[in-house]
Amino acid sequence: MKGRIILAMFCLLSGLASASACQCIDIGGFSGGARKTEKEIRAERLKKAKVVVRGLVVSAKAGEDIQWPVGTKFDANGNVAAATNVGALAVLAEIRVVETRKGSVESLIKIYSGFGIGDCGIGPAFVMAVSMKRPLTLGLEPIASAPNSYTIDMCSYIDTEK
Repeated sequence: MKGRIILAMFCLLSGLASASACQCIDIGGFSGGARKTEKEIRAERLKKAKVVVRGLVVSAKAGEDIQWPVGTKFDANGNVAAATNVGALAVLAEIRVVETRKGSVESLIKIYSGFGIGDCGIGPAFVMAVSMKRPLTLGLEPIASAPNSYTIDMCSYIDTEK
């Protein structure tokens, strides 16, 4: 139960301002299709993720000097901060990886996301994760032009359960 409350807080903080501007295509029901269950959505997001890690957020930064790396890809489905352009400001979190569940990563990785203000980002959730010192399991997309760097958005796989 505690994990579900934390997940709800995580989702609220990460998507509060962007809820009207960012829609995850995988939840269904947008084109008359059946709306998917939470379990189905999570399974699809986990399968879609190229990299899945469990780790602790050790820092979260935002400012004029934190920008999306050149070469970051943004897809037509709104993934990776749809309203953000390469070169625009981003939130950068450093994650100490405690377990790699899919793919191969270093022990300390960089994750870029939007601010959650119409850009599908989960930036505020990183700040919350630093203060809670609780591991997160995250589905990530590698940034080809920036080694050891990844992206995440509110449509990615995110698990806050212990």
